[in-house]
Amino acid sequence: MITVESFEKKLQNFIAENRLIDSGEHILIALSGGVDSAVLLYALKQVSEDESFTLSALHVNHKLRGAAASKDEQKAREMCAMLGVPFYCVHEDVAAYAKQNKISVELAGRKIRYQKLFALKKIVQADKIATAHHLQDHVETVVMRCLRGSGIAGLQGIAAKRQDGVIRPLLIFNKDEIFDYAHRRKIKYAIDATNAQNNYTRNRIRNVFIARCKEIDEHFETYVRRLARCARGLNEQIEREIEDGKRQIVLQNGKVMLPFETVQQLKPYSRSYLIRAMFERIEALSNIEERHIQQILSMPSDKTVWKLHMPGNICFEREYERYQIKKKQSPIQEKSLLCFTVNKSGKTEIQELNKVVLIEPVEKFEKNRLRLYEKYIDCDKINGNLCLRNKRERDRFSPLGLIGSKSLKKYFIDCKIPKTARNNVMLLCDEKEIIWVLGHEISEKYKVDAQTKNIIKITVMQLR
Repeated sequence: MITVESFEKKLQNFIAENRLIDSGEHILIALSGGVDSAVLLYALKQVSEDESFTLSALHVNHKLRGAAASKDEQKAREMCAMLGVPFYCVHEDVAAYAKQNKISVELAGRKIRYQKLFALKKIVQADKIATAHHLQDHVETVVMRCLRGSGIAGLQGIAAKRQDGVIRPLLIFNKDEIFDYAHRRKIKYAIDATNAQNNYTRNRIRNVFIARCKEIDEHFETYVRRLARCARGLNEQIEREIEDGKRQIVLQNGKVMLPFETVQQLKPYSRSYLIRAMFERIEALSNIEERHIQQILSMPSDKTVWKLHMPGNICFEREYERYQIKKKQSPIQEKSLLCFTVNKSGKTEIQELNKVVLIEPVEKFEKNRLRLYEKYIDCDKINGNLCLRNKRERDRFSPLGLIGSKSLKKYFIDCKIPKTARNNVMLLCDEKEIIWVLGHEISEKYKVDAQTKNIIKITVMQLR
């Protein structure tokens, strides 16, 4: 049996050893009102007097248990009032959120809690967020990830301190110690009856799977914790190996990109860590399991263009010499048709594209001084009006030096223009054909030759 004094001293030592809280910091507690978070609140309040840090608490009412949820909220409010800790509360329809996002209620609740915690952390200018995870939670997490086919990173279980400022001060305590402290401190905590039900994955793991394993060997939880320590050591070694690769991950225009060769240069298992880091960069890792990572890495290296659909409305793609992750677009977004009239002389501003097209007559031009977005064509070969548009089905193009034409799709493939970028490539056209694929070349049919009498210079620039 642990005493109040020894519990608080053990907590104080764990905080110091892991540098969880510094003097003068403000800590926001995730307070459900249950025994774990209630003990966290009370114990941190006692320790805070010696260590000089301040507290506040957030309760999230998930609106899942009707009157019982309201009672939990009231208990949490009363605890904070008694201890003089600022209390905040938000109400969220977790069931509706889960249905809307096509995820489990369990995952929806977790997502919402952390969203609200981080939002309030900014408002109250808290330094850290403290959650009430303990040793049994740590074991359950490792077991749950094993059952889902997790890799080494997942087998580490719950960390005492995360890079985003989330800390777990109770991670050194088992459930019996927490109950003992609550009893000795006479804490009136809320009891969630659903914890005894096996409707949720974690409850089934706790109440059925782990209980059965402990019947076979009472030291089962000790073995799981030992496995987590081994995984953590190996994980740290691999993280050091991929440091250079992580620095090459780029987030641009909502896409996460990484050179294909950067991944290939690593040892086979380290590759999965770097792919995982890409998902972390776009905050999409929560839905990704080891099987998804292995699906990516099992794609043939000589297949240079492919796309895999991942959970959470995410696409993972290889586009020639790079990997990229992006949110899926709706069919309307992917196939939107753009077309803008361009004056045949002078300046045309196209606000929607943030571009300006300048067309002016010239006497001659020097071929070796051409720029990427500056072209010269035979003015007399233009048929009718000009426009700037994106691709259409059955478009054809006549690249310089080609007699005849080829499909624009084949031209894009030859130029290694990624499939996802092709709809954004603008084309200068007349009423019959494509004159210029912007950023690439003009058509053979419009080039300046010995018979040309009138030359125009076309320049496309950023509007601002």
